[in-house]
Amino acid sequence: MKPNCIKCGAELLLLREAIENYSWQCAAKCLPTIDTGVAVGTSLACFERDAIKDGEISTPFFTRPVPSSHLSGAKVYLPFILYHFIECNYAACYNSIYQNLLVPHLDSISVLDYVLRTPVVEGFSESLKGIPQPKMFSELYFRLLNVKSPVIQQYLNDTFGPDTNGNR
Repeated sequence: MKPNCIKCGAELLLLREAIENYSWQCAAKCLPTIDTGVAVGTSLACFERDAIKDGEISTPFFTRPVPSSHLSGAKVYLPFILYHFIECNYAACYNSIYQNLLVPHLDSISVLDYVLRTPVVEGFSESLKGIPQPKMFSELYFRLLNVKSPVIQQYLNDTFGPDTNGNR
């Protein structure tokens, strides 16, 4: 599975022009875009050539540190990678994505917030105007606490508080 619009369920499309950063947008345009933080014009060609097979991201790609030539592409496709990470039950894949991409490179609040609102994070979620609020579970919370980005740490604290159990 992959993330779709959290409001209408439509496919997410990658915006590549007429914006500052690569962003994902609902095909129906019912929600604001998901800003990846990667400037449009930065080449994604190496990542798209080497890591995307048959329209899916090849998770074995993450068995080693992400090469600098692929990092921008990985960050642009992070909503899909993070979604896979949360639903993954193959320990080697899960840990590789965690260690080689998320801990050193997850730095988009927009991406994290969006994925935490999707059905991949199970449990009850309140909705505001048809949009689910972010959800969290303990294991994911503790994993995200190791992400090196200060903006991600601030987001976690602001959104879920300093509760060591990952609960709101």
